[in-house]
Amino acid sequence: MSSGILGGVPRKKLYVAFARAKRFGVRPNAMFMQLVEAGKVSLDAPVRTYVTDFKLADPRGGAITMRQLLAHRSGLSDKVFHEKSGPLPASLSEGVTMLGNARLGAEPGEKVQYHNPNYWLAARLVEVVSGESFPDYLERRVFAPLGMRNTKAIDRLDSRSGVAKGHVRIFTRPVALREPDWFLGGASGIVTTANDMARWLAMQNNAGKTSDGTQIVSAASIDSMHEGLGWQPHERGGTKIIDHSGWMFTFTAHQVLIPSCRCGIAVMSNVGLGLAPVDSEVVADMITDLVEGRTMDPPPPIGFRVDAVLMVVTAVVLVCGVRALWHSSAWAAASARRRRWRAVTNRVLWLSPLALLLALPSILRFIFAGRDASYTQMIYVVPSLVMCLAAASAMGLLVVILRSRRQVVNRESAGTEAGARP
Repeated sequence: MSSGILGGVPRKKLYVAFARAKRFGVRPNAMFMQLVEAGKVSLDAPVRTYVTDFKLADPRGGAITMRQLLAHRSGLSDKVFHEKSGPLPASLSEGVTMLGNARLGAEPGEKVQYHNPNYWLAARLVEVVSGESFPDYLERRVFAPLGMRNTKAIDRLDSRSGVAKGHVRIFTRPVALREPDWFLGGASGIVTTANDMARWLAMQNNAGKTSDGTQIVSAASIDSMHEGLGWQPHERGGTKIIDHSGWMFTFTAHQVLIPSCRCGIAVMSNVGLGLAPVDSEVVADMITDLVEGRTMDPPPPIGFRVDAVLMVVTAVVLVCGVRALWHSSAWAAASARRRRWRAVTNRVLWLSPLALLLALPSILRFIFAGRDASYTQMIYVVPSLVMCLAAASAMGLLVVILRSRRQVVNRESAGTEAGARP
């Protein structure tokens, strides 16, 4: 791993970003605030004032403001608009058009519901108001002034993106996989490095100024962003921190600002989501504790333990399945002497893993508070669980089919013998 320490910063300020290669990290809300400061946009005016072709299949959509978009309080959510499992847009403009079929799940401003298309719409507003493409505006007004020479915005992740391979954990082992396709524009598609992240964090803790004094945004705008417009204030160990997470299926990132010591921490990992705590957040929390003088105790390896248990369960299922197949003839013979409900119950038990596998999308949506994902993307989140259920489902189907076949053969044999008797 490499660390980026921003030059020209007093020693008491610490800016650390961990990364092995280019990763996804920063959501540059500074660009939105630049337009507000220039008087081109009002945070509390309806978005439709600027993006005139924006509309929803819900009259309440006309009241959505930029402030609500940035705070994920628009009323839109993954429950009412499937941004990953539905058709994918080719551009921000097309994404905003696709929102025309969506209805609100809550009143604008009522509650926080994380939804990436909020930032599709916010980024499209930047394009309309500035007259530039979203990536070009970012490069000219944010990345270049900050000296972030190795940072760029993308809409899709492919071989041209210059990003190191992402990974998922399968039975405790990291496996390199291509990120499943989804639209990244506006919400997730920033590729950056450790050194560039250090520059970004330094500006956040320096009242919107770069190390050479260039003002990217005002101190007031920085304060607004840190109070819920892209960043979230929290307490950890009695200390106020301000953080922001970035989750993908083969990458994660976490940024932390500690106002009391003007420290910034960013951790970017090329391992994706899972049922265990996210790696980048765990490491960022440990570094935060270290900076604040608390004991940096590593958490228990929950992900490793979960995968290990699933690996054992999969092995047991396979052994039991092979044994059941081997003894299918004996089972069928014995079932003729049992009550019918016991045979039915046995089949239900063997087919229950298949039912769980088919219901997995609904189960994961409940666990992740309604967040949307395609079935393929969900496999990336819990690959070991999917493989365990798939192995159990395959074995269950084979056992039920073979046992049923043996029962049919036994009944036919019994009927033939009965007919042959004088």
